[in-house]
Amino acid sequence: MPKFVFDIETLAYLDVNQAAVDHYGYTREEFLSMTLREIRPESELVLLQKVIENAGRSTYHYQAGTFTHRKKNGELINVEITSSALEYSGRQARIALAQDVTDRLRHLQAIKDQNEKLREISWMQSHIIRAPLTRIMGLIDLVNTTSPDLDETKQILEFLRVSAHELDQVIRDITDKANQPNS
Repeated sequence: MPKFVFDIETLAYLDVNQAAVDHYGYTREEFLSMTLREIRPESELVLLQKVIENAGRSTYHYQAGTFTHRKKNGELINVEITSSALEYSGRQARIALAQDVTDRLRHLQAIKDQNEKLREISWMQSHIIRAPLTRIMGLIDLVNTTSPDLDETKQILEFLRVSAHELDQVIRDITDKANQPNS
């Protein structure tokens, strides 16, 4: 798992492990010539400063949260950072563990998207299907409780046909919705 040691004042990398080199794509020498700011998107630099200030208040273990880092190839990843204070070569520093959670967050988002789709389908089933189904059931009850003449029977059958087609279209819409890829 990527680990690095950084100076708490300058945010300069003081040391990195091979997992950090492998995962981020920077050489060890490149890392050691950089600061934490350089792997962060511009939009997170203010947040970085706040996190560093809060981390400075915690001597030992500090769970900073989930952040965006930029690999050497430009790819943005989400990482959970945990750090602890230490003295490194006479400097106040922190050792940080960066766990890449990009795939996990994408998976969670896909689950949320799928749940939203299922809620929409559920709403369609409980509301939109109910109207034609209620009409069909009412028409069947009408036939069973009355003695319609031929013209009335033809009219009832036409209402049944229209309601059945409407119900079929709603079912097709639900099937289409269920088969749409998540965005």
